[in-house]
Amino acid sequence: MKRCILITLPILLLMSCTNQTSTNAEPTDKALLATDVGKSIIAVTDTTYIDTKGYAHKYLGIIPDSLRTEEQSRLIKLINENTYKYMSVKDNHMVYELTREQFIAKGIPGRYFDLLQKSINEINHFFDANGIKNVDKMVRETKEELGLSR
Repeated sequence: MKRCILITLPILLLMSCTNQTSTNAEPTDKALLATDVGKSIIAVTDTTYIDTKGYAHKYLGIIPDSLRTEEQSRLIKLINENTYKYMSVKDNHMVYELTREQFIAKGIPGRYFDLLQKSINEINHFFDANGIKNVDKMVRETKEELGLSR
């Protein structure tokens, strides 16, 4: 169960990522399709990720692998690799080793860094609330399983 917590970190991160756009126009419930690109849009109230077939998805992580665009697949891969690669443990809490600037320099938008930090804080609170004391071991084993041991 403890490994599941660490495995879900990037999944939670990807599912909570929304690229919201704020406008003064009236909200619309209509999904943006690939055929709508280039047309005038009244408002975008929530992020809609479009897959290769033109179907709308609310979260980037929900798009099936086979329907992701090359850019979406690249971004997910970068986020996953950099989430685990630069994760360490200090005082039984997960700590992300990169600064926001270093994270952005890897080619990942800054909003994902903010979401990652929020997810790490929530997981650390979960560890504290449930008395989990072997966070170092869990992170180390997860990195070994993913082939990211340093």
